[in-house]
Amino acid sequence: MVLVFCPNMEGGIMFNLKSLSSTSLLFAAILLGWYYSLTYAKGHWEIIRDPQWKTDFYCVCFVDSLYGWAVGEDIIIHTDDGGKGWSTQNYEAVGYWAEFKSIYFVDSNTGWAVGANAKNVILHTNDGGKTWIGQEIPELDWPITIWESVYFIDENKGWVAGWCGSAQYGLFGGIAYTKDGGKTWKIQEDSLDIRLYDIVFIDSLKGWSCGQSGTILHTVDGGKTWTKQQTGISEQVLSISFIDQDRGWAVGGNGTILHTDNGGEDWIVQTSGTDHCLESVSFVDSSNGWAVGPMGTILHTRDGGEIWRAQTGAEYVYLLSVCFVDSLRGWIVGRQGAMFRTNDGGENWVVQGDGINSTLTNVDFVDKDNGWAVGDYSTIIHTTDGGKDWKLQFNEYMSGGIITGFRTCCFIDTLYGWAAGDEGIMYTSDGGKSWQFQTTDIFCKGITFTDTLNGWAVGSTWGPEYSRIYHTIDGGESWNEQLCDTDYCLYDITFVDTNNGWVVGEDGRILLTDNGGEFWIWQRSGTHKSLYAVAFVDANNGWAVGENGTIIHTVNGGENWNLQTSGTTQDLQDVAFVDANTGWAVGRKGTILHTADGGDHWIVQESATEKDLLGVSFIDASTGWIVGEKGIVLKYSTLNAVENHNPSLLPATCLLYPNYPNPFLLASGRAGAGKTETTISYYLPAASQAVLRVYDTLGRMVRTLVDGQQLAGFHRAQWDGKDENGVSVPSGIYLVRMEAGNTTKSIKMVLVR
Repeated sequence: MVLVFCPNMEGGIMFNLKSLSSTSLLFAAILLGWYYSLTYAKGHWEIIRDPQWKTDFYCVCFVDSLYGWAVGEDIIIHTDDGGKGWSTQNYEAVGYWAEFKSIYFVDSNTGWAVGANAKNVILHTNDGGKTWIGQEIPELDWPITIWESVYFIDENKGWVAGWCGSAQYGLFGGIAYTKDGGKTWKIQEDSLDIRLYDIVFIDSLKGWSCGQSGTILHTVDGGKTWTKQQTGISEQVLSISFIDQDRGWAVGGNGTILHTDNGGEDWIVQTSGTDHCLESVSFVDSSNGWAVGPMGTILHTRDGGEIWRAQTGAEYVYLLSVCFVDSLRGWIVGRQGAMFRTNDGGENWVVQGDGINSTLTNVDFVDKDNGWAVGDYSTIIHTTDGGKDWKLQFNEYMSGGIITGFRTCCFIDTLYGWAAGDEGIMYTSDGGKSWQFQTTDIFCKGITFTDTLNGWAVGSTWGPEYSRIYHTIDGGESWNEQLCDTDYCLYDITFVDTNNGWVVGEDGRILLTDNGGEFWIWQRSGTHKSLYAVAFVDANNGWAVGENGTIIHTVNGGENWNLQTSGTTQDLQDVAFVDANTGWAVGRKGTILHTADGGDHWIVQESATEKDLLGVSFIDASTGWIVGEKGIVLKYSTLNAVENHNPSLLPATCLLYPNYPNPFLLASGRAGAGKTETTISYYLPAASQAVLRVYDTLGRMVRTLVDGQQLAGFHRAQWDGKDENGVSVPSGIYLVRMEAGNTTKSIKMVLVR
């Protein structure tokens, strides 16, 4: 008998069976089932975090408690239920990409959107955004034109404010006006020496615009002439709100809040209680107003600004725009898809976008609850419930632009951890409540610690292309370069104790130390593919993964490395093992590989995403996490927990899970011998007609388990090893095929009697 089996790309295995007797066939079926039980029956991956919005939102506008719009980079979204649900609006017919800065509607149908685009186009709709058309300002022919704000008092009269110019002549403020709904626009001002950020009118004559250097402009003739009002400040003024011709407020840099009760003849500074830049302000009457800014800043006043108090609910998030329609109902948007709404004046905020959509590059969990992920834009997020909820601990604004992105992280326990990236290494001793810079002169790609004092990092002080190895014995207070003769990029590092460590990098490079890094020696990897990640479970057993699906393995500490068959050509970005047999590798285009035999066989697991997966962390063989592109997070858990998953967090696709147990042994005339049935679990993202059937290996239908309309959610079906007529079928391999909606899925089962 010759039996050959190997993983295929769908997560199954293929047989070549030659000259098999029925006994041998049964043996093969049992072996196949055993292999499947090791690799599939124990768990599955679930997307637990996938941000809906992948862009910054710059402005939000509501005309009443139901109808609202928000805009950002190349996106317009709309709600007709007060923000509970949002849908994207299509403006492709205009033919221009745009970074929208402002949107304004005068009613539920008529609105305009402005920003930056190549053709100086203003978008207009008269059907609530179902269709958008472009409006141009022909007389403004500058190569740079960015409209920061748009405001209309009715369906005809409106203004836009912003800045324009060229590299040759510089940039200057501009205001344009229309009296026919935007069919024609006329320039009112294009020679100001400052940029304008906001504009507002209370009727067809009286209006205000604000900008750089403490500037507030005022007109009483519809914009024909603009005069500068005295503010007494030099900070930029970013947003302005008037409730009538006398009473208004303006906000800007360094926590500035200005108030006037005589139309701007006098502007009085109010105490905000913050030095964060205030990006937007919204007043609904003479008493109630809100202002927002970075670091989750939400300020509210009930007395016209005499006292401003902070509201909570968006900690650390960079907020850019606020809109209230009355003293209770309001909305806030901001960077990285941040979106919040309230129905009680801001006492409580409902999170609809948590402001974390940056790509996550690495993840580290210390137990089933506590984990951290790091990524682009200096992002550090933390969870205390296994990934159900994530809180922002650090971002680009907090770093002051020093660190542009984190590439790796390492935690020893729930308190001590490090995050490292493009321009430095940061440290926490309180679980991330506070982070401190340890060094800002290392371009760090990999970091590892064996305890709170001893750690190593790979990177460079000369730029990412000149790699070195660094070592600390004081928890990172000081980092010292270790001797390492290489001009190749080094990507990852791991230590199993204070002596034994490995580094991997470009061109298949591997370095080993057995004395804590005092000396590093080269090892032959057997490949010239770049290696991006390395994992060891002890001083002998290790794996490295990298370019074009490369996986190499050693059982003797790296004296010999052997290529393993991954079954993919996608770049593999990270690898994690929990013991000498059980491990996972992740990579581009949603690739997840799993092995239960040390890598002799790698199986592709279903990820339900095409996004790049960049980091993986496991605490044991049944619990793990993956992070990746645009803030996606996946969690691996056992099949027994299927019913506990939140369907709203799963992708919009049908899922068919491996049956359990597999193989399953059925009683053969002896009461209580073996299992009486096997269970097949599946998930439907929406109510649909579902069909679940069992087939033999010749394609003949054996049994229909499900055939009918079913609700959305998780479902289970059992098979007792009998056909449609209730007759027991023989031992062997069977297929379960599910059809639901436009999706077809199948799995293999092994029945043994």
